[in-house]
Amino acid sequence: MKKILKKIFMTIYRVGRTENAKARVKEWRNKFDIHPSVVFFQANETIVRSSGGRIRIAENTYFNRCMIVAGFEASVSIGQWCAIGYNSMISAITHDNEIPTGEHGSRPYSEADITIGDNVWIGANCYIKQGVTIGDNAIIGANSVVTKDVAPYEIVGGVPAKHIRLKASKPD
Repeated sequence: MKKILKKIFMTIYRVGRTENAKARVKEWRNKFDIHPSVVFFQANETIVRSSGGRIRIAENTYFNRCMIVAGFEASVSIGQWCAIGYNSMISAITHDNEIPTGEHGSRPYSEADITIGDNVWIGANCYIKQGVTIGDNAIIGANSVVTKDVAPYEIVGGVPAKHIRLKASKPD
C-alpha cells in the first residue's frame, strides 16, 4: 500500500511541476522576445527576469537550469541554435564595485548589454558578465567566468576566461 501511495503522490507532484513550468515559460514568452522553438529544461529552476531591459532569445536555442537577468536599461540578446549549460548565469546588471552594499534603491549598480551570437555553446556553471559580446560559433568552457568579449569561433575557458584556441571547423 505504501508503494502505491508513494507512486500516486510522485505522479501528482510531477504533473504539478510540469504545469508550473509550462506556466512560467508561457509568462516569459509573453513578457520577453522569446522564439516559440526555444526550450527551457528544468524551467521550474530557471530564472528569466528584467528590471526594464529587453531580453531576446532567437530560435532553436535551449537552456538547462540557469539564470538570465537584464538590467534597468541593459538588455540580453541570445542568438539562434545556442546551448546554455546547467547552472549558468547571464547577468547584464550587478553591484557597483565601489559601493556594493547599502540601502536598497540607493546603492549604485553597474549594467551593460550582453550579446551572444548564433551557434554558441556555453558550458555548465558559467558566468557571463555585463557588457560582454560572444561571437558566433564560440565555445565557453565549463566553470568559466567571461569578463571580456569572445571572438567568433573562439574557444575560451577559466576564471577569468582566456583564449584556448580557435575552432578548426571554421567554414570558408
